[in-house]
Amino acid sequence: MSVGPVSTKTKVVIAVAAAVVIVALCAAVTFTVGWDALYSAVFSEKEPAGSPVGADGTLSVHFIDVGQGDCELITCGEHAVLVDGGEKEASDKVISYLKRMGVASLDCIVATHPHSDHIGALPAVMNEFRAQCVIMPQLSEINIPATPSYERLMTALERSDAPVYAAVPGDKYSFGDISFVIYNPTYQSEELNDMSVVFRLVYGSNSFLLTGDIHTDAELQLVDSAYELRSDVLKVPHHGSSTSSAEEFISAVAPQVAVISCGMNNSFNHPNQGTLATLENLGIPYYRTDYNGDVVITSDGSVLTVTTEK
Repeated sequence: MSVGPVSTKTKVVIAVAAAVVIVALCAAVTFTVGWDALYSAVFSEKEPAGSPVGADGTLSVHFIDVGQGDCELITCGEHAVLVDGGEKEASDKVISYLKRMGVASLDCIVATHPHSDHIGALPAVMNEFRAQCVIMPQLSEINIPATPSYERLMTALERSDAPVYAAVPGDKYSFGDISFVIYNPTYQSEELNDMSVVFRLVYGSNSFLLTGDIHTDAELQLVDSAYELRSDVLKVPHHGSSTSSAEEFISAVAPQVAVISCGMNNSFNHPNQGTLATLENLGIPYYRTDYNGDVVITSDGSVLTVTTEK
């Protein structure tokens, strides 16, 4: 695999594995409309996660091209987890993509942090697909009120019967063979990007590190932590921004392949040339949703296959 952006154009093929029993069940939670409720919102107590059955079939991680934003869909058999959804304007794209992939409901939605380019489309998605639970950072008063998008999401959560779990480092979630451990947020930061939910997904001998929009400070805290960072696939933090992708962090992850989610000719000049140089200097091939469109990485538990659709 050559270093640098990959310009292949292939049709995504999803292998559907046998359905397995959901092992993480959720309890109900209710939110009250209004900003006052955001200061005192009650998150559900997390149920203990069951043990994953093991790699039996194909797991796919879809990096959906939502323009300047983030959206990942994890599928394995009849199980599906959605991570973020891009801006509100991406709602139709995300909904149609999920339907095209045969998703009928979502085991879980992970809302990494309150910025609109990550959670803007989630209220519309929740209107179309029942979510059995939601994982998101629990904010303190230093970040509330957060953003209008966060308020819309909280309103959607009130209408939903989905319980909400605070993202707590070390917590493990399993939905059939989809199994991951939360790594971040490790502390309450005034920087919303550093409040991003970071988790490591493991399937057989393959692993994926999804990072939201964490900045260098949060990256280096993870490097200094006891968590296993080495992963086969890295979702490059913060769209490849200059504020992220410290060489120490990328080296610690040492991915076989990286994916950058960003919009064509975006006003932020993402990805930053320094980030691309870091990846190239370390010999890490990368895909970009602005160039490659939807990027899908499948695993049979030992071998990774990358396909793109522009």
